[in-house]
Amino acid sequence: MASRSWIALIWLPLAAPVRADDPAAAFRLSASLGPEYDSNARREMRAREVVQDALLRGSIASDLALQLGDHRADASLTAGAKVFGRERSENTVAAMVATGYRWQPLTGLLVGADFNARGRRILDGDRSYESALLDALVSYGGLGPLAIEARLGPRLFNYEPDATYSDVGAGGGLTARLRLTRSEQLALGYQIDGRYFPQARVLIDFSAATGEPVYGPGRRADVQHSGSLQLVSARDLFLSGSYLLLYNQSSNLGETFVRHRLQAVVGLQLPLDLFASATAALQITRYPGGLALSQRLLLEDSDESQNKLVLTLQRPLTAQLALEWRLGFFGNELSDSNIAFARATAYLGITYRPP
Repeated sequence: MASRSWIALIWLPLAAPVRADDPAAAFRLSASLGPEYDSNARREMRAREVVQDALLRGSIASDLALQLGDHRADASLTAGAKVFGRERSENTVAAMVATGYRWQPLTGLLVGADFNARGRRILDGDRSYESALLDALVSYGGLGPLAIEARLGPRLFNYEPDATYSDVGAGGGLTARLRLTRSEQLALGYQIDGRYFPQARVLIDFSAATGEPVYGPGRRADVQHSGSLQLVSARDLFLSGSYLLLYNQSSNLGETFVRHRLQAVVGLQLPLDLFASATAALQITRYPGGLALSQRLLLEDSDESQNKLVLTLQRPLTAQLALEWRLGFFGNELSDSNIAFARATAYLGITYRPP
């Protein structure tokens, strides 16, 4: 039963549409706490030895789903904190909220909205940010195994240390989902986002004499196109594979890039009541116009923008407690930037899920 529950958790975003004959309410809560090793944590010299700063990581996650007739509402909250032993200025709190509403006025037709927000606060204020998006959507699934979804809405990103990296904009996209079997699904998507940076002048060059930046008229504006292909199989062995092609066209020098990203997720039940999962991502990024500072910020702050390999093992100790071990590696080896980035993490903690 353990494998079924974990697979259901991963499979939840692909759940069936709202049904009038299936009223339901569900709530899940979990909390985790444990020490973590981070190769990029601060170090100091003690008695001629390099001592790595200690790190404690904790998180809490909750999901709520309500369904009444042809209406369904979902909400989730994930919050976490990192507390360092000595470098308290690096203490971090982060949170992510996701809410959604769906209404089925006609058979096969869904209309609704999604709101997502996330943020991070570091004690010294460095690298703190907030982001949010609100999408209206319509989905039609009356084409047999094929469902089509369209969405559109505003976006917001606020980077507190430097307002020139804050932006506002709007985006939308189309996604086609083909259900191959009861457990397999293929999804093809296209997304376009426009971003305007009200505090950023347009960088066009650097002075050959002084090296100082040369700015043009107006403010920076980016248009980002992305196409994605994903295949998911949710059986006793969970498998997911995806390909993302992203093109960011910027009016700013050095901010235009093309990215190819492959990602795979595997989850399975092992002997001795162990559940294992692995996530691997490989990406190639090319900057035809050079490289700017924002790429350095991206590498420092976003695991999603890097090559990665994350291995996780969980084993239940009781009906409510589980032991979790996680090992992660991150880097940007296949980028043509001249900024090197590498990070390794190891976590061992206890997860609690109330009955």
